Amino acid sequence: MEAAALSSQGARSPAAAIAPAGGAEDRLQRLVDLPRGRRARLVALAVDAGLAQRLGALGLQPGRVVQVLRRAPWYGPIHLQVGMTELMLRRRDACRIQVRPEEPLHQELPQACGQPEPPRSKDHAA
Repeated sequence: MEAAALSSQGARSPAAAIAPAGGAEDRLQRLVDLPRGRRARLVALAVDAGLAQRLGALGLQPGRVVQVLRRAPWYGPIHLQVGMTELMLRRRDACRIQVRPEEPLHQELPQACGQPEPPRSKDHAA
């Protein structure tokens, strides 16, 4: 079978010719290296056409956001969530998928969240 890469532009090219647009190569990483709980946007799948079609049917397509939920021990599969779909993916396939990690949606809550509210003035009492 011929290996092909599906990039975020939707074009098929030889697997060796994966080149992300925008010069952000330093932020790209393999899906297999994404830490548990971290979200990332799929950039390219360097897999054969049959696997690309199966993964695409499950929602694993360039441009979609994926999150690693769990990792099986001893080089077992990776449990992923793509939209509302959860799937298990072999590590050898996850090694051939490039992602761009996303920034966390929210920062750590400030210390003030655990402190009592300041006293209200009598004018605003209900």
